[in-house]
Amino acid sequence: MTSADELGRILRDASAAGLRVTTARSGPGDVRLDLSGFDETTVSSSIWAVRVGAGVTWERLIARTAPHRMAVLPGDDLGRAVVEHTLAGAVGPVARTFGLAADHVLSIDLVTPAGDARTVTPASDADLFRALCGGASGLGVVTALTVGTVALQSVRAGTWWFAPAPADDVAAVVQRWRTWVADLPESTSTRVLLTATGDGVVLGLRFAHVGDLDEGAALLAELADEVPAPERNTVVTLHHPGVSGRLREPAPPVARARGGLFDTLPSAAVDAVAAAAAAAAPGTSVELRLRGGAIARTPPVGGCVPGRRAAFSLRALAATQAEADDVADALAPWTTGGTTLDLGDPHDARAARALRVAWGDATHERITRLRGELDPAGVLVASWEPVRD
Repeated sequence: MTSADELGRILRDASAAGLRVTTARSGPGDVRLDLSGFDETTVSSSIWAVRVGAGVTWERLIARTAPHRMAVLPGDDLGRAVVEHTLAGAVGPVARTFGLAADHVLSIDLVTPAGDARTVTPASDADLFRALCGGASGLGVVTALTVGTVALQSVRAGTWWFAPAPADDVAAVVQRWRTWVADLPESTSTRVLLTATGDGVVLGLRFAHVGDLDEGAALLAELADEVPAPERNTVVTLHHPGVSGRLREPAPPVARARGGLFDTLPSAAVDAVAAAAAAAAPGTSVELRLRGGAIARTPPVGGCVPGRRAAFSLRALAATQAEADDVADALAPWTTGGTTLDLGDPHDARAARALRVAWGDATHERITRLRGELDPAGVLVASWEPVRD
């Protein structure tokens, strides 16, 4: 499938037959759409923008934009489809500086559940545009985006990896990180990754500093004075071309995930994170990400990315859903009850309730109303379902 007309026919036929349509590779759905044929990448260097089809991955887009010294904002998995990931928010390694990938969307091409092709912009339909940018799926099948790029010429980035250690020792390092980030400028993005092993918890402190490289080095030196020396240090200065694709480090393998949000991260919560990681099955990992900065600022045309104003986010990754949930449950006394929207999260009632909390009732109701208007028959399988009172 390579055209909106063909996609429209499929959707109309599915609706007439009472079939449900999905773009997911697994899970519910009678008709599975393969969007890999929408493989366009058109660079408009004069306006620092690129049009990208639904079948294009971050890796391919980075390769296409790098020769033009244009940077995009991927997450850790460069094999993900740009369109789908961007509309879910896409919190990347430099998000505190440049915001989310969804914040840079200029226009959206989609085919509605009724089979009609539309180009949605803030001027043509502001309500639908905002809902699509972070409102998950169910409003149509997006075939392409036009996104703005950023001027990211160099960055100081990498990870301090610490040897496996007991929970108390890991917590002590994360406590110092927590204090260090309190006054961190938005030119620096950072997160911690705790991974359970049979010999303790492996801790990684990840950093990405944009702008003055001496300032970035000085900020890291402040933290280095407060924590033990890491076993391995991968922090380096990266330059164009393709700097946005070189920011990532391998993400932990994951079968199941659960997210959460914090308005504050008290000392007791840090201790609980370390204890939960230490008690988890080997291979389970927990990520704490500092948010704020550009993440917390609503872009000029708005959007519906959940949890923008949270101070920290949590993501537990494990071999089973029960194990991921156990880690998230251990942090529940300190979390908001909300969650971020990630394509790898479960499509269950718990996630739907958490998204409603993170969106707030007004946004949740607006997205739910649009879904009802655009897809009254429920042709599209969405990554979340509305929570009814």
